[in-house]
Amino acid sequence: LPGVTLSVLLPLDGPGSDGVLTVGQTIVLTVLVQNSGETPLTSIPLSIGYGDGYLHLLAAAPAPTTVMPGQVGWANLLGSASLLPGDSISVQLAFDVLDSSADLPSGLATIGAETADARDIYGQVASAGESALPLRLTKPGVGVSKAINGSANSIDLGSTISYTISIHNPGDTPLTHVGVRDLFVPDYLLFTGASIPPPSLPLRWVIPMVKIPWMRPSSLGRM
Repeated sequence: LPGVTLSVLLPLDGPGSDGVLTVGQTIVLTVLVQNSGETPLTSIPLSIGYGDGYLHLLAAAPAPTTVMPGQVGWANLLGSASLLPGDSISVQLAFDVLDSSADLPSGLATIGAETADARDIYGQVASAGESALPLRLTKPGVGVSKAINGSANSIDLGSTISYTISIHNPGDTPLTHVGVRDLFVPDYLLFTGASIPPPSLPLRWVIPMVKIPWMRPSSLGRM
């Protein structure tokens, strides 16, 4: 009996090897098509679907027969060749990440591959094969603002001035560390202290988020 098995595989290393990608990154995936039956295959149509608003197809090899928004297909991966039992053929696809998948019901974007009507040398049709790969597409971000405490437009010599540095997480993933560097002219200002003491001068912090609670997406921390 004829048979075909599909597997959508992550890269072994580099961006996306853990199934997590950031907007702007590129991932190269492999779709492995194996003859899992007992007879040589002569025709394997293949269709691959993806979220067009979340991923952009950069390239595919071998060259597909059809390319549409969110879908790419091959009328017959084998061309004039045949695929012996146990052997496999692979398709490689490169995608750019366009947007975060956080708004999807599962929080994941899926790349799905399927084949139907694969046939062997006797014209027998193999059972349909399919495989799906979920990807978490993220858009981390950090915003920083600095404002003088109070409403004074001028400060007398010898007076103390204080200000607040606010750190905002506008992204869709929790932040674990945030590096902050605050510069001043030592000829005019003398640093006297901070609510989170800096480890060195010039003022530079790498702040574990446990010290700035609730740095989840859309949260705000101050120092």
